[in-house]
Formats: sequence, C-alpha cells, structure tokens
Amino acid sequence: MPWIVCTSGPDRGKQIEVTDHVITIGRAPDNILRLIEERASRYHCHVAVLNGELVLQDLNSTNGIQIKGEKLRGQKVTLHLGSRFAIGGDAFEFQRGADHRFDVQENLHVDGNPWEQGREQTKFETQSDFQLSPRKDILSFLMPWRKS
Repeated sequence: MPWIVCTSGPDRGKQIEVTDHVITIGRAPDNILRLIEERASRYHCHVAVLNGELVLQDLNSTNGIQIKGEKLRGQKVTLHLGSRFAIGGDAFEFQRGADHRFDVQENLHVDGNPWEQGREQTKFETQSDFQLSPRKDILSFLMPWRKS
C-alpha cells in the first residue's frame, strides 16, 4: 500500500501508510494524521481506498485542498502514486513506501495514535512506543475496527 508523506511545511516528515482504513487529516487531536498547520481545519479531509482506488475527500474545510493549482472544497478526487496535494503550507505526496530522508520521521499507523501521549514527544522508534487509550468518539463510529 502507498504512504501519504508530508514533504514540506510545518508538518514536514509526518507520514502514514494508506491501508483499508479511513485516514482522517486535520488539526483536531482525534485525527489519525494530526496537523499543526494553522490553515488546516480541525477535520480537513480524509483518505480512503474505495473499490481499489485512493480517494481524497475535502470535508468542506475552510481553506480547501490544493491539487494541481486548483482549490477543491467538499469534493472527492481519485489519486495515484506520485499524486500531490496541499493543505495550507503543507505539501503531501502519495508514495510507494515510507520516506526515509527526513531527520525527524513520524510514521503513524492506524492501530496507534502518538498524539494521545502529548505533543512534546516527536520521535517514535517503534509502534510499541505509543498506545491508543480507550475512548469513545466519532472515530469509533467511523472506524469500528479501532479499539474503544
């Protein structure tokens, strides 16, 4: 499966593998890929694999998503490996694997959310460095495979 990699901007180096799960992106702490970019909405967009295709959907965010110079709001777009999009000053790319050129690399996985432990921790050596604490929220409804 491909990865979403933030290649530049305030969130540079953050990346997550795209699996069969819905990946939520935004500033709210319960997003799977949490951004610090000020122009990102709390729930900005999500990425999912639908019928074998990568689909990016803006969630009617304030500033939308930039794709090939066009601003999209509330729309779905099918992306392929190498496709790029921007959220505010963050530039993202769909890549075949994790990008190892970043000094600080945050590989996020759907079965864990490092933001549960606080913003001060910025580097994770393994998945076991963070645990998902029990909670009931909108992600439990949207993603029932997550432990609650």
